Amino acid sequence: MDPATSFLLVVVSLQAVFVAAVILLVGRRFPRRIPVYRWVAPAALPVLLFLMATFAYINIETGQGIALDAVQLQPVLRLFLADATLWMVGVVFASLLIRLARR
Repeated sequence: MDPATSFLLVVVSLQAVFVAAVILLVGRRFPRRIPVYRWVAPAALPVLLFLMATFAYINIETGQGIALDAVQLQPVLRLFLADATLWMVGVVFASLLIRLARR
């Protein structure tokens, strides 16, 4: 399997496991907070990945002697779009899980 594909599968499965754990735990203990956690819980992993990757990218670019104001934003915007997509996948999964848990 391609390394990029395996990384994608690991990240999506981590997102699914984390969202499922948070939604099920909060849903059992505090059922009125479920609508908020539908939007908040899937944001943890994408925010963490975005901050780590952006920090690493800026350190690599500035470590090569490029000034911080000359660092291009295109790779950072790509990371933001990828993490926004990952967040939306988590929201859809949380919505599905909430609907299944209420039945």
